[in-house]
Amino acid sequence: MVLLTLLVFCSQVAVQIRKSFEDLAEEVRRRRDTLLSELETTHSNQQMSLARQADCLENLLCDVTNCCRLTQSALQHGNETEVAYWTCHSSRGKVVEVNLYSAPWRTRFPYFNADLC
Repeated sequence: MVLLTLLVFCSQVAVQIRKSFEDLAEEVRRRRDTLLSELETTHSNQQMSLARQADCLENLLCDVTNCCRLTQSALQHGNETEVAYWTCHSSRGKVVEVNLYSAPWRTRFPYFNADLC
């Protein structure tokens, strides 16, 4: 009788151990899936942000390049009035501020604020 009770108890404990590890494995799988989903969302958001920043920087670069070409053309081919205008305008012209700040909790690279474009 004691042996039978011991076997039943051992069987019940084995079932509980298996169930506990199955539950633990399922919880680990759920957590893994949640983390992978969060990673994908974060990656997607960062890719979109980088694309917006790249477009904005490309537009700024294009504007600066066009301004340089126009200034160079005016200085090389313009009359004295145009040269004086461009010289004066470029010395007190508005400088576009590129807003960079460090976000060390996210990346070791500077962050470009595309909202200013």
